[in-house]
Amino acid sequence: MLFMTVPWKKLSMILASLLLFLITVFVPTAQGDTAENDLMSQLRPKAVILYESRIRFGESFPLVSALEEYLGHFNVQVEELERSKWTPGSLKGFDYIFYLGDNKANLPKSMLSEMSKARKLFWFEQNIQQYSNYKKWVGFQSLGQQSDFVSLHYRGEDLPIDPAAKFNVAYPAGAKNLVTADNLQHTVPFVWKMDNVVYVSRLDFQTPLNLILGGILEDTLSGNLVESRQVLLRIEDVQPLTPSAAVAKLITTLAAARVPFALTVTPAVNVGGKTVTLADYPQLVKVLKTAEANGGCLILKGYEATNDNELEYWNTADDKPLAEDKETLALSKIRQGIELLAGLDLYPLAFEVPGSAMSPRGYKTLAQNFTTLSGQVQLSDTSSSVSVNVPFTYQSKRAGMLVYPNNLGYYDPKLLDPTGTILEQARQLSVVSDCTAGLFFHSYLPPEKLLPIIKGLSQLKYRFVDLRTTTYRVTTPHVSITSENGHRRIKSDIPVISIDQSLSGLRLSVRNWFYVLASLLLIILSLFLLILSRIRRSKSILYEKRRS
Repeated sequence: MLFMTVPWKKLSMILASLLLFLITVFVPTAQGDTAENDLMSQLRPKAVILYESRIRFGESFPLVSALEEYLGHFNVQVEELERSKWTPGSLKGFDYIFYLGDNKANLPKSMLSEMSKARKLFWFEQNIQQYSNYKKWVGFQSLGQQSDFVSLHYRGEDLPIDPAAKFNVAYPAGAKNLVTADNLQHTVPFVWKMDNVVYVSRLDFQTPLNLILGGILEDTLSGNLVESRQVLLRIEDVQPLTPSAAVAKLITTLAAARVPFALTVTPAVNVGGKTVTLADYPQLVKVLKTAEANGGCLILKGYEATNDNELEYWNTADDKPLAEDKETLALSKIRQGIELLAGLDLYPLAFEVPGSAMSPRGYKTLAQNFTTLSGQVQLSDTSSSVSVNVPFTYQSKRAGMLVYPNNLGYYDPKLLDPTGTILEQARQLSVVSDCTAGLFFHSYLPPEKLLPIIKGLSQLKYRFVDLRTTTYRVTTPHVSITSENGHRRIKSDIPVISIDQSLSGLRLSVRNWFYVLASLLLIILSLFLLILSRIRRSKSILYEKRRS
């Protein structure tokens, strides 16, 4: 009866207060974000990559790692399991199973049974007939490894393939074909689905097979997703010696076209054995400060520009990671780069690895400062040549950041038709329903060369990405740049250097200010000593006159 006499409003307030008290007591504030993330993680579907080998026999490309990167685009938790280490029950509880049958193997019936209970079973390459026998599919045909096919038909597009490429041809009579391969005489299924199975004849990350993979994953894992095409345009390699007039023209051109863009900036460069920074070139700083008001943003690309045959975070001569002491020094300058820009009232929101070459240690360090990465991710611990080409944004397991890919390359004036090459790649990429393209245009090129690319991408219904409207975080011990829903917050302990923009060409770096002040002090001291000397001389003359 006492409960019934309490008014509902007061009861609600009492319950809310009690709930808040319990949360305060049992969930410490410092762990609030972690607890929320753990809860969200538990709610995400679980996926496992079941593989015969991580790398195809006779090759060096890490198939499993690349597939994990692709799955980073989707809202799934991904684990790995080598098939030889499978034990009964190992596959239970997974919503999605990705079986990579790049080698022939005998699969236990209990394993096939566990596979059959998954929400979706993605089967790549060999051993599919064993699953067919288990499911008693009728009319199953296994033609083995085939080649001499010239194109793949997918979503109304014909994608050319290398005739020498081999893939496993096997399919049941009742399958629904999603992709077919054509050798100009007949077609065979390349991707099909049956029951809970989506079968792919070959797992490959070269174009166009990577587009087929991305598209099939998108169609299957994302559900009824609205088709979306976006492209991140980068103006590349802005550094202290870049002519400010060239950058200003590009910004003006892009602003007139109303196209969002990013400028990749390296704030220091070595000139004749001496490091100079953007602070030494106030006119260029002035131009960079106009970027944001004209639809642009900044991406930090390392700290110090290097020669063409060198990279800041990688030993290119031997194609291996830098020596530990050199790598430590190079990585420490990531923070310096952020803070140098902050001292000029410039704030980057993402990072680009020079040459896309970085060790696992480098990515781990970088992820402490940035949450957004532009470019390709290196998949090998030992060679910078091994990277993955992805047709959409993804949360990289290896890099630990959200990645905007560079999959359209760049405007290369050496090509016969550089614009047409980029647009053809963009057309092929659009077979992926939720694709993200990335390309760059060098800052020294005339902006007129960029306009046909912009027009062509717009006609292909690509939307230009404005990174300023995304969620990102950039942090150092002295600088914090965060954004959510397009609202940026900046906290910085770095004093902003006041640069007189009218003194074009005058270097006003902190070092040069020191030299100026030291010179002034020396002049003042010299004048003081001169005056003191004259006073003493005058007194001496006066004293001699009085004695005489």
